[in-house]
Amino acid sequence: MSNTLAEMLFMEYEPVGVFYLDEKPSGAFEFPEGKRNCVVSMILMAAKGQPVVTWDENCMCAGGAVGLGFGNAFERRGHPTRYLLSTGAADMPPEDPRMLPPHMVGGERFFRCPEIVDRWKEQIPYGDDRDKYALFAPQSTWPDDRSPDVVILLLNPDQISAVVSMGSFRSGEALQVIAPFSAACQSILRVRSMVEDPEAPMVMGMFDVAQRHQLPANVLSMTMTYERFAELTEDAPISCLSSRSWQELVRVRKL
Repeated sequence: MSNTLAEMLFMEYEPVGVFYLDEKPSGAFEFPEGKRNCVVSMILMAAKGQPVVTWDENCMCAGGAVGLGFGNAFERRGHPTRYLLSTGAADMPPEDPRMLPPHMVGGERFFRCPEIVDRWKEQIPYGDDRDKYALFAPQSTWPDDRSPDVVILLLNPDQISAVVSMGSFRSGEALQVIAPFSAACQSILRVRSMVEDPEAPMVMGMFDVAQRHQLPANVLSMTMTYERFAELTEDAPISCLSSRSWQELVRVRKL
C-alpha cells in the first residue's frame, strides 16, 4: 500500500493497521501478562514503528478488551463500569465486592449516574473476536497479501480537517465522520462493527480525558475501514491536499 496519504498529510506518526489473526504473530511486542495495559499505548507504539500484539487474556483493561471486540468484558470480568464512569464509590452498594482503584473512588464523571452508564453500555456493538489476536502494525510492516481490518490515523487538527474534507470527495455526502463518546480505544470497535458496510463513516476518537495524558496534546485519532483508507490514499494527489489552500497551510505551519 502506498504511503502517499501519510506523506501528503505530513503525518508525524505512521498509519496503524489492526489485524485480527487466528495465530499469534512473531516479532511483535507483547505487554507482560497480569499487568494492566492500555490499548492507547499499543496504538502509539505501533504508530512509532513497533508492532504490538494483544489478546483477550493479555488485555487486562476491561474497556480495552471491549474496544478490541473481545466481547462484553465489562460483564464477563465483573467490572464496576457503571460506577467507575459516573459517581464512583458514592453510589456503589456496600455489599458490592468489586473495588474501585484508589484514584477512581470519586468516579470519572463521564455520566450523571450509574443508570445513564447502563444506557450507554446498551449502545455498544460488542464484538465476537475473543478468540483472535489483535496485531497493531505500522503501515511500513503491512504484508502484501493481507489488508488490515481497521486503520487508525493519529492526526493533528489541520490533518483532521483535511481528512474530514476528503471524506466527501467521492460521494458528496456531508456526514462522513462520526464522533461518538467512548473509551479512547473503542473507535476500533465502532469501525470493526461496520466493516462490511461500504458506506461506513470514519470515526474520530481519543476524547477520553482519562487517557489523553498518553497522547501529545494536539493529537486525536481517525479510525476507518481499510477500504476507506485505500480510497483516501488513491484520492490524495487530486484531493484538497493538492490545492493551493493546503500548500499555503503547509507553508504557514512550516511542515
